Amino acid sequence: MAQPIFTTQENRYDQEILVFLLNNQWYGLNVLKVKEIIRPMTIHMSPNQNTMVEGIIRLRDQAVPVLNTYQLLQIEEESAKYFIIIEHGDKTFALKATDVSKIERIQSKDMHIPDALSQEKDAFVSSVVTFNEEHILYLFDVEQVIHVIHPTHFEEDFIEEYQSERSRFSLVLIEDSPTMQLIISEALRDAGYEQITIFANGEEAWQYVEEQEETVDLCITDIDVPLLNGFDFTKKVRNVPLALPIISFSSLHAHVMLQKGKQVGINEHVQKPDIKQLLRTLDTYLVHQ
Repeated sequence: MAQPIFTTQENRYDQEILVFLLNNQWYGLNVLKVKEIIRPMTIHMSPNQNTMVEGIIRLRDQAVPVLNTYQLLQIEEESAKYFIIIEHGDKTFALKATDVSKIERIQSKDMHIPDALSQEKDAFVSSVVTFNEEHILYLFDVEQVIHVIHPTHFEEDFIEEYQSERSRFSLVLIEDSPTMQLIISEALRDAGYEQITIFANGEEAWQYVEEQEETVDLCITDIDVPLLNGFDFTKKVRNVPLALPIISFSSLHAHVMLQKGKQVGINEHVQKPDIKQLLRTLDTYLVHQ
């Protein structure tokens, strides 16, 4: 699978998106979240499965849940020509797709969050890319899908430590998935990090940090966010320069994150959706200093 390119040249692109078709509408996934694309296989029923899960397939030695993407988006079902195998942290699942088109190279500045998200199709869309009036690409919210299948829970007994100390610190969270915004912010506030300012894109977050640099203690950022991706956000902060701790919280492959993150000045990387480890990392940079 192709790898994303991050450069300082003009006309650069910072994401490669696998484009696939569902009911005459194009959707996209970051290629780093795609393990492989296969032809449809026999789907076996599984007891006690989520209603969004159609069944499981046997992919080599692994049992992989298959999501009925049409049901998920509440659109008319068509014959699926492909299964897209997704890796997200330690979770693997398959999405049904009518067709797979190509890999599209885009820039974060071309990604925009819709003004209003419905409760059906757009509930699983993190942002859109408009190429022209006739070509709109909806970027699939993998985090929301994962949360539907495997709801994220946080252990209350772990968060009681250091609650009063944590309340002194001000955090910035950059995350475009509404689901992950809610999960992360609620967990951290329950743990005592009550001062959290949330942004759905890196550009607004950078403007805020530039204006409020004296009051922000740490930033948590996803990477593939609209307008200004997490790597470019970090470069802007380091070019000031600011010694502000920046933690990446992303489902992208760890080797990509560690290599590129170190280059641009990210202090630590935590793999989604490990909120417990995220909290430990915040405590290391704030409470234990």
